[in-house]
Amino acid sequence: METWKAFWEFIFLAASFGFIKSQRIVCREASVGDVVFLVDANINPQHTRSVRNFLYIMVNSFNVSKESVRVGLAQYGDQLHSEFLLSSYPRKSDVLKQIQSFQFRPGGHRLGLALQVLLDEHFQTTAGSRATQDVPQVAMVISSSPTEDRVREAAEALKRAGVHIFTVGVKDAVLAELKEIASSPEEKFSSFVPKFSDLGSHAQKLRQQLCNTLAKAAPPADDGFPACREAVLADIVFLVDSSTCIGPQNFQKVKNFLYSVVLGLDITSDQVRVGLAQYNDNIYPAFQLNQYPLKSVVLEQIQNLPYRTGDTNIGSALEFMRIRYLTEAIVILVTDWESNDEVQEAVNKLKEYGVVMYVVGVNVQDIQELEKIASEPFEKYLFNIENFNTLQDFSGSILQTLCSTVEGKIKEFSQVYADVVFLADTSQDTSWATFQWMQNFISRVVDLLDVGRNKYQIGLAQYGGQGHTEFLLNTYQTRDEMTAHIRDHFLPRGGSRRTGKALRYLHQTFFQEAAGSRFLQGVPQYAVVMTSGKSEDEFWDAAQKLREKGVKVMSVGVQDFDRRELEGMATPPLVYEMEGQDGVRQLMQDVGVVIQGTRQPGFGIASEKEPVLACPTTIPTDLVFLIEEFSWDRQSNFQQIVKFLKTTVSSLNVHPDGVRIGLVFYSEKPRLEFSLDAFQNPAQILEYLDKLTYRRRSGRTQTGAALEFLRNQVFIEEKGRRSKHGVQQMAVVITEGFSQDELSKPASLLRKAGVIIYGVGTHLVSESKDLETIASYPPWKHVILLESFLQLSVVGNKIRNQLCPETVDRSVSLSGMGQDPQEDCVHMEKADIYFLIDGSSSINHDNFLEMKMFMKEAIKRFQIGPDRVRFGVVQYSDEIDIHFILNQYSSVSGLKAAIDDIQQKNGGTMTGEALSSMAQVFANTTRSNVPWYLIIITNGKSEDPVAEPAEALRRDGITIYAIGVKNANVMELKEIAKDKMIFTPEFDSLKAIQKDVVQDICSSETCKNRQADIIFLIDGSESISPENFEKMKGFVKRMVNQADISVDEIQIGLLQFSSAPREEFRLDQYSSKVDIHRAISNVQQMNDGTRTGKALNFTLPFFDSSRGGRPNVQQYLIVITDGVAQDDVVMPAKALRDRNIIIFAIGVGEAKSAQLLQITDDPQKVYYEENFESLQNLEKEILLKVCLPQGCNIDLSIGIDISTPTRQVEQKLQGLLPELMQQLTLLSNISCSDAGGLDLMFRYLVPGSNGQLIFDSGFKKYSNDIIQTFLIHQTATSNKMDADFLQSLGDHAIHPSSAKVKILLVFTDGLDDSFQKLKITSELLRSKGLSGLLFIGLEGVHKLEELQELEFGRGFLYNQPLSITLQSLPSILLKQLDSIVERRCCNICIKCYGEDGYQGDSGNPGSKGKPGADGLPGHPGEEGGHGERGPQGLPGPRGEEGCPGVRGPKVSIDLKLWNSFPVLVLSLEFDEHLTFSGNAGFPGLIGTPGDQGPPGPVGNISSYSLRHHLFRGIAENLKSGSFPSEVVFALDMSNDVSQSDFERMRNILLSLLERMEISDSNCPMGARVAIGKPALLQAVRAIPLQGSSGSRNLGEAMRFVARHVFKRVRSGLLVRKVAVFFQAGWSHDQDAFSTATLELSALDITSAIITFTEVHNLPYDLLMDGTNRFQLFIWETERHQDVEHMAHCTLCYDKCRPDPECEQSVPGPLTADMDMAFVVDSSYGVGADVYRTALSLVDAVLNDLEVAAQPSMSPRGARAALVMHTTPDFWPGAGNPPVLEGFHLTSYGQKIRMRKYIREASRRSLQGPPALGHALEWTLEKVLLAAPLPRPVRVLFAIVASETSSWDQEKLRTLSLKAKCEGITLFVLALGPGVSTQELAELEGVASLPTEQHLLRLEGISDQEVAYAQGFTRAFLNILKNGINQYPSPELIGKCGGPNRGDTLLKPFRSIRRLPKPQFGRSGFADDLEALEGTDVLLKENRKATMKSVSWQEALDSHEKNGYGAERNGQERSTRRKQTGKEGNSGTAYGKNQTISCSLDCLH
Repeated sequence: METWKAFWEFIFLAASFGFIKSQRIVCREASVGDVVFLVDANINPQHTRSVRNFLYIMVNSFNVSKESVRVGLAQYGDQLHSEFLLSSYPRKSDVLKQIQSFQFRPGGHRLGLALQVLLDEHFQTTAGSRATQDVPQVAMVISSSPTEDRVREAAEALKRAGVHIFTVGVKDAVLAELKEIASSPEEKFSSFVPKFSDLGSHAQKLRQQLCNTLAKAAPPADDGFPACREAVLADIVFLVDSSTCIGPQNFQKVKNFLYSVVLGLDITSDQVRVGLAQYNDNIYPAFQLNQYPLKSVVLEQIQNLPYRTGDTNIGSALEFMRIRYLTEAIVILVTDWESNDEVQEAVNKLKEYGVVMYVVGVNVQDIQELEKIASEPFEKYLFNIENFNTLQDFSGSILQTLCSTVEGKIKEFSQVYADVVFLADTSQDTSWATFQWMQNFISRVVDLLDVGRNKYQIGLAQYGGQGHTEFLLNTYQTRDEMTAHIRDHFLPRGGSRRTGKALRYLHQTFFQEAAGSRFLQGVPQYAVVMTSGKSEDEFWDAAQKLREKGVKVMSVGVQDFDRRELEGMATPPLVYEMEGQDGVRQLMQDVGVVIQGTRQPGFGIASEKEPVLACPTTIPTDLVFLIEEFSWDRQSNFQQIVKFLKTTVSSLNVHPDGVRIGLVFYSEKPRLEFSLDAFQNPAQILEYLDKLTYRRRSGRTQTGAALEFLRNQVFIEEKGRRSKHGVQQMAVVITEGFSQDELSKPASLLRKAGVIIYGVGTHLVSESKDLETIASYPPWKHVILLESFLQLSVVGNKIRNQLCPETVDRSVSLSGMGQDPQEDCVHMEKADIYFLIDGSSSINHDNFLEMKMFMKEAIKRFQIGPDRVRFGVVQYSDEIDIHFILNQYSSVSGLKAAIDDIQQKNGGTMTGEALSSMAQVFANTTRSNVPWYLIIITNGKSEDPVAEPAEALRRDGITIYAIGVKNANVMELKEIAKDKMIFTPEFDSLKAIQKDVVQDICSSETCKNRQADIIFLIDGSESISPENFEKMKGFVKRMVNQADISVDEIQIGLLQFSSAPREEFRLDQYSSKVDIHRAISNVQQMNDGTRTGKALNFTLPFFDSSRGGRPNVQQYLIVITDGVAQDDVVMPAKALRDRNIIIFAIGVGEAKSAQLLQITDDPQKVYYEENFESLQNLEKEILLKVCLPQGCNIDLSIGIDISTPTRQVEQKLQGLLPELMQQLTLLSNISCSDAGGLDLMFRYLVPGSNGQLIFDSGFKKYSNDIIQTFLIHQTATSNKMDADFLQSLGDHAIHPSSAKVKILLVFTDGLDDSFQKLKITSELLRSKGLSGLLFIGLEGVHKLEELQELEFGRGFLYNQPLSITLQSLPSILLKQLDSIVERRCCNICIKCYGEDGYQGDSGNPGSKGKPGADGLPGHPGEEGGHGERGPQGLPGPRGEEGCPGVRGPKVSIDLKLWNSFPVLVLSLEFDEHLTFSGNAGFPGLIGTPGDQGPPGPVGNISSYSLRHHLFRGIAENLKSGSFPSEVVFALDMSNDVSQSDFERMRNILLSLLERMEISDSNCPMGARVAIGKPALLQAVRAIPLQGSSGSRNLGEAMRFVARHVFKRVRSGLLVRKVAVFFQAGWSHDQDAFSTATLELSALDITSAIITFTEVHNLPYDLLMDGTNRFQLFIWETERHQDVEHMAHCTLCYDKCRPDPECEQSVPGPLTADMDMAFVVDSSYGVGADVYRTALSLVDAVLNDLEVAAQPSMSPRGARAALVMHTTPDFWPGAGNPPVLEGFHLTSYGQKIRMRKYIREASRRSLQGPPALGHALEWTLEKVLLAAPLPRPVRVLFAIVASETSSWDQEKLRTLSLKAKCEGITLFVLALGPGVSTQELAELEGVASLPTEQHLLRLEGISDQEVAYAQGFTRAFLNILKNGINQYPSPELIGKCGGPNRGDTLLKPFRSIRRLPKPQFGRSGFADDLEALEGTDVLLKENRKATMKSVSWQEALDSHEKNGYGAERNGQERSTRRKQTGKEGNSGTAYGKNQTISCSLDCLH
């Protein structure tokens, strides 16, 4: 549909804007003119097309160019807005494009002001006006409304300036005003049309009047005025016969002819260029194409042409033209004689290069020879005149023809065509009808395209078992030839279907230059692959290889195609399917529009464009692109460059404070397109790029000059550079040719200026080494080689990975990103290292300083000391100068000072002699048994041999590194250092080289004496080229070089994989580097698919001892791959990791970081590189991780927010901060032993107001000096704790850090922004990878609890906010830090601490300090205070009467009657009999009597009541901290409760209360009870038994407690909610009990039931599923009851130190035989956040289920399906499905794949009309009822977020009844504000019964509401599993046709199992459902989340009815139960006789 839409838009716009023959240029006499249109902006949107059409017709009448008619456009409202000036667009096509796209800007109607501005801004020379050249000036005003200001004066000013004013009024315009504005005569210049639709016809008339005006006003014609006005670009070469037979007089006539032709051309360097050569039997070049850019000079050269004599050798002249003037040129040959040599071969070569040949013969007799030379048609390109006299007159005719040709070539080259190859599946399974369909399809697409040389080229191949060429891209040049071949010679060849082999054939045969492919010119390449079934071989890698070449693969499925194969093959989203009889026509349109879209950017199909997502955060960067201009024949590359720039700009966060972009083009001279500060946002840059036009390369390519231009003119502050603010500077140089000027120095200067340079080019330019010279070091990271510019996406990916770390997984290591791991070589204990530096005269002073800087930077990274690492420096030239030896300096500072004192010696370069001398230096000064290193730096070739002295040094055990710069000889460097040599063109790269050298030394020493088994698993699939496979082998070899190989140290094994794995060699096969190198060299690439999972399975046994492994040493697997695995990798990788095998995964190119992470399960062990070149040096980084103990690195960033600095706060921080930081250094070890030691680094940050850092200490060890420097900077500024401040601190804490633990600690004086904004920022930082955020309040901070809510990572000890006023702050903070580290490094969520130690004794007093210096004089004293009080004044007037006082508290224990349930709930109220201290309140007003209430309802049996009394308390352990707890006790007051049972309940309650520590306040440390514990116990003892007349209804009592009693509990993850229910007899209410379990679980309330009888009628399955959420204690007698055990294991359960008697089970996924289909609302009324929440709930439900591993084969286990509704084009009966099926019941056997799909689906919604009924119908019929092996429990789980359409309501009613009658469970979750009350009523009829269990309503999507829903559904699944309910429900059986109806799956109501008979020593435990708390929707005044079952209203309003029904049902069930006998196996547990103290440190 999208393709049709695009097609018809194109047709419509073409018609609307005059793409018809009648609208050609009519102003032919109007040679010149400046025309500006002024349009009223207040145009109704429905009329804008008419106005644009009017403008289009008018402009299309003109011959637009900068020499003829120029056009400008403006619109007016409140003010004038210029769309474009007269000088903006010299081409008509550009003007018309702008007219089509400009947007109207409505406002006022100030036409007078607009006319004045029009004169000032448009009709000026600077804007392109040519009034000073007497060019006619015209303004045309289009108005549709009265003006609001005076117009006369402004109009007169325009007229006085010579501007002719036309006015056009439409609709509401005032004609009188327009006549006042218009020029005279009014009837000619002023007009009016009543309707906008009449503008089109009016334009036809008006344009002729305008043309006449221009013609009359035009200046006299100039003979020298250019004739080819549209000829913007052309190269024309004249080849002039100068043979003897012409004669001098005729030769002068030839020169006159040439003069006339050139006079008519617009000659400039960037438009028309002219060259000329004379010939006879020799060639005489007169001037080259680019030699003279001025027409006057060219004409002068023609006039001065000398006459020469000789024979006529045209063939030689043409061959000379091909060599010297080779270009897409037009050649004009002038001759009067036949050639004396052969011309055909030379002509053919010229025409192959696209040269157009004009031949002008003068009375030539052999016309056939001229025809050989001329292009066709001859009537256009061949002229043979009678004599030289008519030659001058002929110049006009040939000029006209020449202009036409030039214009045609311009149009031809402005189009971007393509090479298209069709690949047809003609295998044996392809039917004849399908083949004919493909044949017809190919023919029709060919007919659609403009085929020919330099246009569309077509190739055709077919395949079965192998590929077969029908015709190549360059075989046919016409459409007729192609269609004839397809019709007559294209026949199917059969064979098996091997698509992969065919794609490889396509790559090797068609997309090559020899086959006619123009990929090197940047011409788009397409492969249209038609397949009719599943391939018999692997095709993924072959398709990937095509895509990497830049080929866009379009896959077309026919017959029995496999959709997954189509998607895997194609370039997204170019996947097509043939559907129906009209398939050919539709597919032809789809494919044709995509291919043609390359040359119609305005109307290209959207489906070809992949969405470009801008990264949300970028590294601020000044990014400049420097791009070489392209030659005429390669301007397709220019289109690829523009496309690349637009994609890159769209993907970056372009902003003045983010990424800034500049653009420069260059050839001989650089041209700044726009500077860094030119644009503020991506839209502005994209708009500019849309207007960018091709400009041909001219002159010599001077890249060096362009780099100088960047440094001096672009990377400067005046043009937007921000280097002084620490912003990264980056230049991307894209070139295709060799530079013809000096490159090295300009590139070096630019790099020294701090600019990172990337060099991009094709393999052609790589031969010159220009890119290596340009790019920053190392070249393998900064040089990007492309096969063609079709692969520019590689460059875009590189840029995004550097500037947008979040485009790749933020934890994945990226080459070049962030800090290098283990930057300092701290693990190297000892070494002796000498620098040998070249001091010869060839090195200038600045470069010598660079070498000294290299040495100073290197020594900083080692541990310097007399017994550690030592350095010495020797300089050489003609002689040796030892500056200092190893033991001379033992500190970094001493070494630096000594290096600074070194002076250059100058002289020759005697490197060999210097090396020989170093042998004695090492012998005399080094230590034994210490590694020796020599680092030599030189910049020239040695004057003496170096090989022998270097080899002698190596024999002595000295490792040599040779660094060559500039003129150093590479072969000589290799002789000195073997593979440890480095070459760089300039000295500025030494800084980067230093890091590589130090890392190499460090890694080689660190890995000595290290034991490890390392197996490499390398990808040998066909997507890896042979060259890249060799690079991968080179990486393995380099890693072997770095390791110490032996049977007792490191062992290496190698496996290769493709579609199948293969053993190359085992771990114990080789024990020397030489043997391993030889074995690696012999490895041959497998060249097939990518089955990584299979290879991982294959790898596991190779670590066994039977295959050479050593299980007692650490084992490693290093996986290298360049693609996506075609099988599952999760389980095979887990099996390896479970064996303690550490996996590193290296992905290159197309590899996906997410899949690599699945392999390693550790982001720190995942690496991604853009290409195989980037693998260099990675081996050192990985080997360091292998050889170093894996520690737990911690980066702690500290920031301070002080809005108003005070001296008191500053002094406090100066004393506290060093103490606090030093205390944190005591964090020395953690619980997981394999995590290694801790490495804590501190970083202190002071952000400025703009987010940039004012101070940044970097990550350093603890240092008091750094802290004091930090505080100095901090006191000099003030900050505000707002979102920007927190974001700045957080980003700087995250991005530079490579530590495993990243923590931000902020000291603050309070919030300065909204809490919500700060909360969002906090969550964002958490999602970005910050491990912990902690706040410490400064003195006087209010609302510390708000700071606490912003924190994360503190773990479970969060009893109080942090403040500097806490004496124990250092100790508390240390524990918090320890908790974060334990969780991040050891995966320990809960850690229990011992008690704090006693404070130590005070130390001895320090000695008295010396007297301080005298202080400065004090400030003047403050002003005096107030004087004495004056005499008393007169009494004032009486004030107004005050408000009545609040009634004083009535404090008493009272028993209230609640007329619903016979249960007593313990509560607290104040009573005046309990006295409290406090001031008495004022008496309250006497209240008026209330209205008499209505009569109470009549009871069914007898009235009953609920007497309740509530207690909330917190159990607290005074020794170990506390767990805040809310506890409710409910006592059974039913009508059958005896006095003895009641007293027993009360005694148990008292016993429990006595064992609990109760606090008297509301603070987090205690309980919030308003009376003391003694008074509470006394009140409980006074509770009497007041029996109710009602029967026992435990379920309703539990629901009441859940809804009402727990309303006002405190929030927090650690708050435990416990409800204890006493039950003295049989319970009658199973449905209510089931509902209560749902609600209690949803609210995260732990429930305990104490029953005095085993005949309790409580469902066994709900209570005994082993997850301890519901606990049952059966205490039939007092000897059974164990209060101690209950206190330990229920009220005060300590998860840190659990009592052994407490049996707790860990809840796992629910195992059930269940089919569950989720139907998620994704219609247009559903917001994106609601939709995402709905899918997150689906994800949560799946997480709670144990999914069947083989859903299509196994009859057991849970299965899940997902559909979303409604699709956009759905309409009942139209044939389109209403849903998008995510996955079927049998699709996935792994939850991870389901959840992955859900995450992907959450990014897009369907936005169709809501149609729940149709969606449920489709799901029922296509999913639940159609699935094989149906499960006994089948569920339709509908998440509804909108009101279904009216036409869907009846379907919803009938379908829901049908589903329920089929035994389907319908669960409905109504989500969000889109579900109205009316819709809710409809849904109540949809859901299964009982409704309160099957219909859940969430009004919002807050965290609390979502948590409530998760808990509710989790418990609901348990009810389904245990068969508690009956489906269909008994109420529906009648409606469904009775129990015997054939289509009804009536599931029997399961007999509820009761708990077995109790045994001593045990208690029952049930459901532990981990839902967060929620609150009751019915109490909206206190609502935080809105959650309810919709039948609550019924329960509250009609409780007597419900109670009666429950009682009656309960009695019936009781009778049945008693007949079945008893089961029992539950009882009490005996505990120690001691007082309970609850340890509550951890989350329950």
